[in-house]
Order: sequence, then C-alpha cells, then structure tokens
Amino acid sequence: MMGSPTNVTEAMDKLWSAVEQKNNIKINYVESPQVSQTYHDKLVTMFSAKDSSVDIFNCNGTVWPPEFAAAGWTLPLDKYFTASDMQDHMPAYKQAFSYKNELHGIAHLYDVGMLYYRKDLLDAAHLQPPTTWDELVAQAKQLGANDQLAGHAASWSKGEQVVCRLVEFIYGNAGQILDDNQAVQIDSPDAVDGLQRMVDLVQKDKVTPLAATTWETGDARQIFTEGKAIFTINWNFVWAQAQATGSKVIGNVGVGLVPKMKAPKSAATLGGWGWSINAASKNVDASVAAIKTLTAPEQMKLMFLEGGVVPTRISLFKDADFVKQYPHAQVMLDIIEGAVARPRHPRYREISEIIQTESLTAINGQKSPKQAGSDIAAQIKPLVA
Repeated sequence: MMGSPTNVTEAMDKLWSAVEQKNNIKINYVESPQVSQTYHDKLVTMFSAKDSSVDIFNCNGTVWPPEFAAAGWTLPLDKYFTASDMQDHMPAYKQAFSYKNELHGIAHLYDVGMLYYRKDLLDAAHLQPPTTWDELVAQAKQLGANDQLAGHAASWSKGEQVVCRLVEFIYGNAGQILDDNQAVQIDSPDAVDGLQRMVDLVQKDKVTPLAATTWETGDARQIFTEGKAIFTINWNFVWAQAQATGSKVIGNVGVGLVPKMKAPKSAATLGGWGWSINAASKNVDASVAAIKTLTAPEQMKLMFLEGGVVPTRISLFKDADFVKQYPHAQVMLDIIEGAVARPRHPRYREISEIIQTESLTAINGQKSPKQAGSDIAAQIKPLVA
C-alpha cells in the first residue's frame, strides 16, 4: 500500500491497525514522496513495469483516474462496491473516480475551492458574502482595498493552482474547457468571458495584485491569515490555518461559495484523494476488503478526529464532532454539489501545461483573453483528437 503526502502518521498507524484486525491481513505501508508530481511519476514508472509490489495506492482523484484507467493501470471496482455501498459517498467523487462509466477508486479526502472572507470587516459594513465576482469587486473597493490590504489574494502562479482557479471562472460563467464529448470549448465566448473576468480583477479592477501571478497556494493563504487580504479562494486547509496559533484572523473568517458570473450556481474546483487498486495486484480480494475498511464511516471519523483529514461521506458532515470544528459544514456540502473537475482526459498533464502558460500571458496583459483562448484551443485540439 502506498500513501499520499500528508502529515498524519499517528492516525494512519491506527488506521492500518484497524484494517489488519478487521480483515486478518498484514499491511505493508510505503510512504510516498511529499511532492504530488514526484509521487505521480513514481506510480507511472511502477505501473509501466507491471510491478505488483503495491496493491493499493492513494490516488489524486481529480486528475489521475482518466490517465491511469485509460492505460489499464487501475482495477475497475464496480463489481465490488454496490449502489448501496456508495450511497453515502459524495456524487462528485464517484464521478471523479469514474472513467468510461467504470469506477476506479473510492474517495476518502474532501477538498474543494471555497471563498474565505474577513467576516469582521463584512459584518461591520453590514455586507453579506459576495455571490458574484462583480459583488466581490464592489465590496473590496468599499472596504478600502489597497497596497497593504489586498481585495483578493489569489494563487495564480504557473502550476496547477492557476488552472484550478481558471476552471472556477470559466464554469462559473457557464463555459467549459472540454465538453462531455472531449471537444475543445475553451475558445467559446462563455469561456473567454470567464478568463476576461479573471484578467479584469488584475488589470481593470485592481483588487487582485499583479503579484498574484507569482503566488502559490501557501502564499495566498499566508497573506490572508496575516490579515493582509479581504477575500481569497483556496482549499479546505485554510480554515484550520486561519484558526491556528499565529493567525491574525482567528474568529474573523467566514466561508462561502466561490463567486460566479452567469452560471446558475457556483462552480468550485474539485480536489481530493482516494484509494485505487493496482491492476497488476495479486491480492485483489484483500485489497478490496482493505478499501472498504479504510473508507468506512468509523475509519473516516478516526482520520478526521486524529489526523485532520476531511471525509467524503455525506453523513459525517452532520456529525457533532465534525460540526464543532467546521461550523460551516453545510456550506461545505453546498459547495461540493456544484464542484467541477479539471479536464478529465488521459493527456491532462499536457493540457494543463498549455492552459497554465497561455492563461498567464493574458493575466499579465501580454495578450487578450480571446487570443489566449484561441491559442489554448489550437494547441490542445491535437491532444484530444
């Protein structure tokens, strides 16, 4: 079994013990590289060699399943997990781990883009959290955004972070990058207008600093928890960081849905991890049994209470212990209902690289969003043909 890069060692030890006792099997846990891309490449090397030494592995559920499933590297799980088994699992993750209508993993870690805002500042001005980008811009200006207090701290440096945030602008404007038939749509008017809104935050509205094109996820989080930003869009981990010792915004943070444009509902980028089985495994039955234990309610609660891992079972979001730490639990459920994945294609890595480069040229003012959309489309069409 190979795990993902998380600092939850003691909780994981208890989890493995539970799996061993429940199923009368022995777990040999191998810690994965801390960098997701390094971990991915290690898995690819192993799978390409049909190496069966690892049975179960922790899979990035939002981008890897199509690549791994298309190559025949992961075992379809449909015959092992019934509709009843999956009833409590979030639909967004069932879809994320599916490829060509086959299930290739069971999610265990919830993560999704969400709006964090300075509740104290909004409350003092009698403002409700913004639901559209136009509202966010207006509120940021009303609350006095300046060089010392960013209206919107964004993580738009070159990497997956800028793709994740671009997805929210495009789908929040009823656009798409690829449609359900894998046809390129990023040069459509709705998609281009989504990128235009993103660019305008920097170039026109001046509520997102141009420096955001150099900020990674952790940078935007730090700026926000230091009290130097009014709004930020980031992952689930920011909530705990905002309440931790050293934060300058303890008790003053609210959580809401990612702002949208003309789409009927908010579109937050889906993140998260899950357990998949190596197609070369010689221990399929034991692997299935292990995953069923790993993703059982009691084990997910263990990982939440002792490891801080947010679960993917709907019922646990109503658990009193969970709500105590995440009083916005219902908001988290609302967010996941509208969550969207990055392009689900076996060649996603190449697609992502193109989107990163071209979208940043637009954000930096080097080309128009329309030209960037056209250039992205021209480059990714051969990849998805």
